[in-house]
Amino acid sequence: MSGSFDGTIKFWNLETRDKPRTFKASVGVKAIAISTDGQLLASTNWDGKIRLWHIDTGEVLHTLEGHSYSVSCFTFSPDGRTLASAGSYDKTILFWNVQTGQLLHQLTEHENAVNCLAFSWDGQSLVSGSQDKTIKVWGVE
Repeated sequence: MSGSFDGTIKFWNLETRDKPRTFKASVGVKAIAISTDGQLLASTNWDGKIRLWHIDTGEVLHTLEGHSYSVSCFTFSPDGRTLASAGSYDKTILFWNVQTGQLLHQLTEHENAVNCLAFSWDGQSLVSGSQDKTIKVWGVE
């Protein structure tokens, strides 16, 4: 899978080398992730919105809006029910219900841009790294 500045998201089959299946986003794609069950794709560009796509149909199921600036990264929880996202310069981490698209919770402890996120294997913790030179481990309920 690849996201490109031309606004396309491509699914490549490395075994068959067939022409990739392509989704068209509105503008350049900045980050992408696939849910643990392989059913959803999250993508973002520079507008601060996250789009959740159904992989089989190519339909945008939800557009998640809550960050003040562009989204730097996101990750699906191991159970696939939650997406954690980080807004680059708004210093926030947001948790989203991927089925409804609703905002569940917000973390605002970082003092600078959040650059990376990762859930623990059991989904009980989220780790965030920031330009404030800290790595934080959060308990997730």
